[in-house]
Amino acid sequence: MEHIKINDHTYRYAYDFKKNPDLRATFNALTSDTFGFSFEQWYQDNNWSYRYIPYTLFDGEKAVSNVSVSMLDFLVLGEPMKFVQIGTVMTDPNYRGKGLSRFLMEKVMDEWRDNCDLIYLFANDEVVDFYPKFDFVTANEHQHCADINSKNAAPNATKLDLTIEHDMTLLQNCIQNADPISQIAMQDGDFLIMFFATYIMQKNIYYIEALASVVFADYADDTLRIHDVFCPKGTSLTAIIDALATSSIQKITLGFTPTDTTPFDCTLLQKEDTTLFVERGKDALFTNEKVMFPTLSHT
Repeated sequence: MEHIKINDHTYRYAYDFKKNPDLRATFNALTSDTFGFSFEQWYQDNNWSYRYIPYTLFDGEKAVSNVSVSMLDFLVLGEPMKFVQIGTVMTDPNYRGKGLSRFLMEKVMDEWRDNCDLIYLFANDEVVDFYPKFDFVTANEHQHCADINSKNAAPNATKLDLTIEHDMTLLQNCIQNADPISQIAMQDGDFLIMFFATYIMQKNIYYIEALASVVFADYADDTLRIHDVFCPKGTSLTAIIDALATSSIQKITLGFTPTDTTPFDCTLLQKEDTTLFVERGKDALFTNEKVMFPTLSHT
């Protein structure tokens, strides 16, 4: 652990400390206070991999500011690329305005700028003026959707219960053996997918036995939102939709850019309180292509 002086105050600086129970505990406390969740169960389930690295400042024994990176491998339009996503950016309210986030952002940028194909992040409205200071620019994403008319009375799928070992194993096997159906497809992203499965979408995971496929999806009024699909090679996305849609559903929205966009309409994605930032000069993908990062790749 390194001692760092910022504005005449000395902090302790550490990164990638997940195996240190004391540092992990105070990091989790800050995360809980800021975002309302802890990473502890994720760690205990062995899903906190080397690909998620917190960079943290401590005042004494207390974590007071953090910037994390997730190392993500993607197939982007069929080409393998290494991206770094910045996330879990947080500072204790009593330590804001002291330059702590700036120090950590500079550390992260210095380390990763020349060691990946792209650094990017999603920011809320309160901090959209902060990231351009580090040479980030905003980028547009596009979402694919379609109208539908189904006669199914209920989904031809079952919900998974991850408290049951069989269901957890089924999910893990489907993730590990899935064939990409997205133009931007996350590779070896089990650690992040399992975070969503554990904390955010545990009640929205479906298994379609006839297609040997797992789908993260939710129903909102007349809309079926499919966040991601983990299926064998050759599985039809249309068949996935047909299995999940019911007679009350009139619209499908996708949380990824499908490899075959023919059946779908494409619109500019406008998500409240969320802005995508990418490194300046590396935004061609979002300028030239109508794509989006998969929902389950967000940190």
